[in-house]
Amino acid sequence: MKKMTMVLMLLAGCDFGFNDCGFGFNECAIVVEDTGIMWDDWQSQQLEDDGAVCLLTNREDPNGMQVFDATTPITVVYDANTCLSSSCSRNSEASVSAAVAGNTIAISSSASWERNMGNVDCTDDCGMLGDETDLGVLAEGSYTVTFGGESLTLTIPGEQAACFGELWY
Repeated sequence: MKKMTMVLMLLAGCDFGFNDCGFGFNECAIVVEDTGIMWDDWQSQQLEDDGAVCLLTNREDPNGMQVFDATTPITVVYDANTCLSSSCSRNSEASVSAAVAGNTIAISSSASWERNMGNVDCTDDCGMLGDETDLGVLAEGSYTVTFGGESLTLTIPGEQAACFGELWY
């Protein structure tokens, strides 16, 4: 939870006049008071090709690896790997797309939301932000998968983890 304090400062019992340095305050007391005033400060947040992406099938081998073959559809799952408070986050959107060109699969993602950076109490809940898209069935072969400046090789048929980063959910 983030809490900032607005401070009200009063000059009390000040003798305004000339001092050794010119006009100023002589013999002042400063009174500081916490006003407890809350305010909103909504700021845009954005991610481009950042977060985690995994290629998933509906089949796993006994070791938990995804089973890829020429008959099983593939889903691309995107996770922005950010935690959204229900009281301090709004207008959240995420998208992922995957384009196949020959033996290359290019994945792109984006996520955006507004976050309240003001003097507010945020709830400790953690909403996830992500999206998924169907890649469909791919023919047997070796594919170069790219995301966010990184790449991996996907071999069909085969069993492997095909992720960039780690999904939080």
